[in-house]
Amino acid sequence: MHYTRITALLLALLYWGCNKKFDAPPEFETPDIKGSVSIAALKAMHTAGKLEKINDDITIEATVIGDDKSGNLYKQVVLQDASGGIVLKLDGYDLYTSYPAGRKLFVKCKGLYLGDYNRLVQLGGGVDNSTPSQPQLMPVAAGLFDQYIVKGSLNNIVTPRVVAISALSADMYDSLQSTLVQLNNMEFSAADTGKTYADTSQTLSSVNLTLKSCSGSSITLRNSSYASFAGIAVPRGNGNITAIYTVYGTTKQLNIRDTGDVQLNGVRCSTANEQKHIADIRALYKDAPVVLPANCAIKGIVISDRTAKNIPDNNLVLQEGNGLPGLLLRFTEAYQFNKGDVLEVNVSSLTLDMYQGSLQLNNIPTGNALKTGTDSITPRVVTAAQLNDDKNFAAWESTLVSLQQVTISGGTNAHWSGNTTLTDASGTVTAVTRPQALFADSAYPPGVVNKFTGIVQYSNSAKTIACRTANDVQSAAAPPPPPVTGNDSGIVLQTAPLNIGFNELGNGLPVGVTVRTGASAAALGSTVAFSVNKAQWGSSTGAYKNFASAAALTAASDQHAQDSAADRALGIRQVGNTSTGFPGSDPGAAFVFEISNTAGKTGIQLDFLLQSLDDGSARTTTWTVDYGIGDNPQSFIPVSATGNMVTGGSSFSNNAIHADFGAALDNINSKVWVRIVTLAAAGGTGSRASTAIDAVQFNWK
Repeated sequence: MHYTRITALLLALLYWGCNKKFDAPPEFETPDIKGSVSIAALKAMHTAGKLEKINDDITIEATVIGDDKSGNLYKQVVLQDASGGIVLKLDGYDLYTSYPAGRKLFVKCKGLYLGDYNRLVQLGGGVDNSTPSQPQLMPVAAGLFDQYIVKGSLNNIVTPRVVAISALSADMYDSLQSTLVQLNNMEFSAADTGKTYADTSQTLSSVNLTLKSCSGSSITLRNSSYASFAGIAVPRGNGNITAIYTVYGTTKQLNIRDTGDVQLNGVRCSTANEQKHIADIRALYKDAPVVLPANCAIKGIVISDRTAKNIPDNNLVLQEGNGLPGLLLRFTEAYQFNKGDVLEVNVSSLTLDMYQGSLQLNNIPTGNALKTGTDSITPRVVTAAQLNDDKNFAAWESTLVSLQQVTISGGTNAHWSGNTTLTDASGTVTAVTRPQALFADSAYPPGVVNKFTGIVQYSNSAKTIACRTANDVQSAAAPPPPPVTGNDSGIVLQTAPLNIGFNELGNGLPVGVTVRTGASAAALGSTVAFSVNKAQWGSSTGAYKNFASAAALTAASDQHAQDSAADRALGIRQVGNTSTGFPGSDPGAAFVFEISNTAGKTGIQLDFLLQSLDDGSARTTTWTVDYGIGDNPQSFIPVSATGNMVTGGSSFSNNAIHADFGAALDNINSKVWVRIVTLAAAGGTGSRASTAIDAVQFNWK
């Protein structure tokens, strides 16, 4: 009986213990604090390029719209209220555990500092004067977070503002800066659709990708290589993107929080329209201008060649395929497409009209055309008599043809300029050359020409043919390969890829590489001396220099680290053009690659690293990739390049650049000059950049 009572007592205690009611967690209590100024009013206290201590007892009340959870933001959160947004720099890790997106924060600003990172306004905790000439805004120290930041409620929703790219301004005080925006009908550029969001090797700390709208506008998406999504392939479709809008100087940029912000799963702009045959488009013309239907596109191969300027800068001829029709396209501005590019062109609601006898599609925005690959057209072999037939000429207009065994006469003093006459066994046909053509003042070959290739076109309603470049004319009945110009100083393209490194700069420049000043769009520039001695990034003396590469170093690397670095880069410190010691470098600096010829080579591409080495240099320099042809070219053609082509701006960077020359440099039997050049003066004030190039690679088919 005694044991029974004890057992009952134990069971009762166990029952009540198992059914104990625990205390519920305390509910969140709204802090007794209010914002006293808006973010817009706070940012208005800042002057560009300055650092200001806030002495007034003011508080901002805002919601976190960006944290560091994915790693795409580092030591910062982005805050937004009804008036705008601002970056709050915090010296801590895993900030999202305390300050996640959606949390309301109250920031006591007295004692904090305002600054800007190349015009992106930021709030921080102090000033770093380790480089007195270039003070920097410091983050709020981790031990002071609670002194300045009061946590508010969670899960507050900030609805992104739907905007067009044109509504985004680089103005430092723009109310959209550092706020959440949504852009609709966007897609990654065709060149970026095969890429991942960033560089998982972390060779590059960040990567720029290009987003395009269906109207042709574009904006940069900047991603950290330390982001958790860096290795994920970007989507290939079209749709909406939500992001934090930022700026870097005058460059408009977007930062996503994670890939959930990117909803590009729809049909791309270029394929959202019904593809029409060029023959069907041409058939719509009935002796009067006609507006094309909505939602239609055409596809073809570029047969014109803008590089020799025998066609206006905004005109292009597209042929659908071998033996198929072509069409003259007139863009609203100069374009960057090259002979051999395969284009898909949105022609919805555009006007088809007649110009000097040739059918022409007018006023095409360049953004309506998308390069999808490269290909070539085999010219139709014809006789002069066949070409003069009205029916044939109408069918072949804006296509590529070839006449064989012809003689050339007329022109201006036996030169191409003006109208020349091509004569074969069947008759004659007129060839036209614009006075702006680069070969207009060159003599045409005497005697019998084996082959004359050109585009069929009406000129003032007369039947004519126009060659693209002088290479369209092959002399002699059985011609040997055209003579190769160039000399031993040039780069010989033998086995692809060709890599050019700079680790041996102590022995001089690589063969075929020169450094120049005074370069322009019409001048190669003058060769200047290169010092083989190792130089420091921060040295302000203007010269071309043997720098340590940024690839394995940081902005903080000292002189010993730089001098000890085996990985070298070819660099320059620009100075003003009034400098007597180093004039012509701003603008006019050029890293130049002299290629002996590209005979037998097609699809040439250039990759290199562009490095900004002195983060104490505030001015920004914009670089351009261009090319010229011949022993002493008088004009240079710019090439579209992907990657950040700006150095300086108080930045330390190592950006991968890719330039695709398309068919522009295919099979050229003379010298080709490729330049990385500054054609415009540096922007801003202060010191000019120390810039370098490294890991240069030429590739081809």
